[in-house]
Parts: sequence; structure tokens; C-alpha cells
Amino acid sequence: MTRSVAIVILVLTACSLSTTSTPPDGRLVPAIASGNWGYIDRDGLWQISPAFKSAKLFSEGLAAVRTSDGWGFVDSRGELRIKPQFGAVGDFKSGIAPVRVGRRWGFIDTSGKWIVEPQYQAASEFSEGRARVELWDKVCSFRNEDAPEHFFQRKYTERNNFPNGGQCGAENSRVGYVNTKGNEVIALQYLEAFDFSEGRAQVVDRRLGRFGYIDTEGNIVLNFQYSNAGPFSEGLAAVDVIAENGKPGGATVINRSGQQMFPPRFAVISKPFSEGLAPAMIGTIPRWIYIDRDGATKIGRRFIEASSFSEGLAVVSLESVGDQAYIDKFGRIVFHVPSGGSGQPIENGIAAVKFSDDEFEYFDSTGRQILPKNKP
Repeated sequence: MTRSVAIVILVLTACSLSTTSTPPDGRLVPAIASGNWGYIDRDGLWQISPAFKSAKLFSEGLAAVRTSDGWGFVDSRGELRIKPQFGAVGDFKSGIAPVRVGRRWGFIDTSGKWIVEPQYQAASEFSEGRARVELWDKVCSFRNEDAPEHFFQRKYTERNNFPNGGQCGAENSRVGYVNTKGNEVIALQYLEAFDFSEGRAQVVDRRLGRFGYIDTEGNIVLNFQYSNAGPFSEGLAAVDVIAENGKPGGATVINRSGQQMFPPRFAVISKPFSEGLAPAMIGTIPRWIYIDRDGATKIGRRFIEASSFSEGLAVVSLESVGDQAYIDKFGRIVFHVPSGGSGQPIENGIAAVKFSDDEFEYFDSTGRQILPKNKP
């Protein structure tokens, strides 16, 4: 399960700019002061002074930071390990990170050496030894050489090309995977493809427009038969089935062999299973409940929105307008989200409530305020 970066962005201006030699728990998180980003430890002490236009989380000992020269990478001491020079970057995974130069993506190692020279229109981070790469012929009606550089990212893939709906995209996308040596081990042939999880990735067949699953060698392990499909988590994946008449047949959950765990009776199962539960949509007026792997209702209270569980808690939107809360796995409200805020998943026992990109408030898992809202 992918978790939001926002939960660890501690927006502090009142904390001192003094530093200590070693973070008490070895973890540094991005923080902003006077419009510049740096890194603090869990005690709010600055370990890397705020000097960057943007900053991302550390991954494998390096963090991406942006200066007027572009994106580069620093180590935990704040020393530049890879000088700022890139238009966009991803995190290091398996010792390799995707980076964009101009309109093309490639991959570098932790020394900044090219593993794959820039050649793709889009690229993703590595997952289970594979990284998604993509080529296309045009994007948003531009030839590749004429298109604005910010179009060269995954959101503009052909499958997301809905010009009448206000979202333009690529034309003739071809998506495949490379390995950590930079070899194309799964041919660029799919309309869309996703990260590997538990040895499988969901991909979309160009001719049928349907989802199936492949393994890390590119073998089709579950045929193209779903109108939508999610990643495997805890041995299960949520899928939308297609009825015999070709119309939507509802959502269910499958195991690794493709066996349905229960009949497809839900409208949507939007998130992977986490801690044994997943949110599922029911009713003619859409509302969310939580189900277990057999499709049995475990939390029957109906919510307007529902997120995955993280460290025993999930963020939900209650029927009362604008009211969010953290609930436990029995559906009990642990604490309410302050008005105007958006609760983020629990991370390391901390719940962040986002009010804007640079304004957060922090609580522990009982709802006790750790850090007040503080805007730079």
C-alpha cells in the first residue's frame, strides 16, 4: 500500500534552527521554514538547515531536493551526493532512481552514474526488481519534441486521454518494464501497466482494453478479463468483473489463482486489503463499509468516504457534512479531525491533518495533539 508523503511533512516555523549531531531515532523528515525546505528529527531539531525549494522523503539513504538548478540528492548529513540537474526525479529503490532530463527519463545509481540513458517518455520507481517505462508518439496533440516538459509523466499516459473531459494525454502509448541492469525484460506492449506487488502486476491489453496480471518474467498469470484491477496485498486483489452481456458485473476479490473469494456484489472495492480489511461501496446512494477477505461486513456503519487501515486506524468521512474521523477496526471513533482539515494515514504512530500544502497539525494515535497547526 502506498502511503501519503504528507503524513511526515512536519511544517514547523517555531522550532529552533539549531542542530544536533545525530537524529535520536535515525529518521529525518522534510520541514519548511520561511519558504525553504530542510530536514528535522522527531524532536523538531533541524538536522539539515532549510535551504531548498522542495524536498522529498529519504529512501535508501538519499533524499531528493530541488534548487534553482533542478533536482538532486542529499545524504543524511545534508551533503549533496548528486548535484541538482534534473527536471524531475523519483526515489531510489534497489539502488536506482528514475530521473528526467528535458523530455526523456532514464535511471541513475546512487553515485549518479547512468544505468539507463534518458530515452523514455515516462518511468516509475523500481518495485520487486522491475520498473515501468513508457514510450508514446505524441502527447496532448504536441509532437514529443515540442511538448512542454511537464507533460512527460505517467498521468498523461494514453489510457488517461479524455480530451472531452478536460484531460489530454498521450497517443499510441507502449508500456513495459526494465530490470535493475536496464534491460527491457518485459516488452513495451501494454496500454497501461502498474507496479509489481507480491510478484504480480496488473496490465491493460491494448486490443481488449481489459486488465489481467503478469509475473516478473512477463508471463500472463491471469487472463485479460477485468474492467479494472488493483494490486495484490495480503494475497488478495480487488477486481471489477465483466458480465456475460459485456456490462459491468460488480466488484469482488480474487486470490492468486484468480478464484473469486465471494460473488461480485459490491459496486466498488477501491483500496487493497490492509490489516485484513478493505473499504467497499454499497447502495444506490453510494456509501462505504469495511469487509474482510470473505466479503463479510466487519464495519457496517456507512461512510461517505473511507481509506485503508494503517496501524490500526482508518480515516473516514462521516455522514455529517465535512466531518472526518479516525476509526478503529471495530468502527469506533477514536478522534475527530479538526474542522477544515484532511486526515492522513497513520505513520509511525503519528496522524497528520493537512489544511494546505504548507499547513499541518499533528496528533498521536489516541488523538492527543503533538504539534499545533503552524503556518510559515
